[in-house]
Amino acid sequence: MRITSLFVYPVKSARGISVAEVRVTPTGLEGDRHFMIVDARGRFFTQREEPSLARVLVAMHERGSVTLTSGDSSVEVPCASDPRASLVEVTVWEDTLLAEDAGPEVAELLSRHVGAPLRLVRFGAASRRPLAPRYGVEKSTELADGSPVLVASLASLRLLANGPSITRFRANIVVDGDVPFAEEDAADLVLGAESEPVVLKLVKPCPRCPIVDVDPETGLRERGTLAALARARPPRSAEERSEGEKRAVHFGVDAVVERGGRIRVGDRARFVPR
Repeated sequence: MRITSLFVYPVKSARGISVAEVRVTPTGLEGDRHFMIVDARGRFFTQREEPSLARVLVAMHERGSVTLTSGDSSVEVPCASDPRASLVEVTVWEDTLLAEDAGPEVAELLSRHVGAPLRLVRFGAASRRPLAPRYGVEKSTELADGSPVLVASLASLRLLANGPSITRFRANIVVDGDVPFAEEDAADLVLGAESEPVVLKLVKPCPRCPIVDVDPETGLRERGTLAALARARPPRSAEERSEGEKRAVHFGVDAVVERGGRIRVGDRARFVPR
């Protein structure tokens, strides 16, 4: 089994970037979910509210910045923490933390894109976000929904009708594999050379939301992917069957970083059984 794709999402819910290699840090892939779009109340604003955020293009630069592009307009924003930036209280699900406002120019670009007042915030020097107790480890992440890393498998994707793109699931690390949903029964994922591997602890299956029904190229919601996933994932227990339509539909696995390092597309990957 090998790594087939690596994706970094510098701005939460904007367009992701396919990369050939990346450094895995204690808080996730370097640069991933380092920025977040918030509404006027400081609450995170995503493709759940506005699918067209998928059309906000993001480019990463070696000089340590990102450029956001909407239509013909682009704004470059530094990634490094800025001691002069205004600190704002923001919310990601149940977590509240301090983040740095990225300035009025990029706020105007995003507000114009969706037709509502929005700001861009950066995870800065004053930002702290410990993982929720359900992950069972005392680690932290930046602005991802929950876990620092999301792992997905092409073997699992092949069970879905109509062959949706793996990009709909916004995973960080995609492996090939032979057994569908083997990732859900594994304890760890070992990546790279055995002499100095990157090791991820696989914590729990990832419940999916309607964002998987958003076409990542057009930013349009096209219903069908979430329903196809539900059909491909029959309940695994009597308890799940009794829950009926209320049960969550899973795809991919939330992971935390046990040992970081650099990984590349083509590197070996191995699931460690529980």
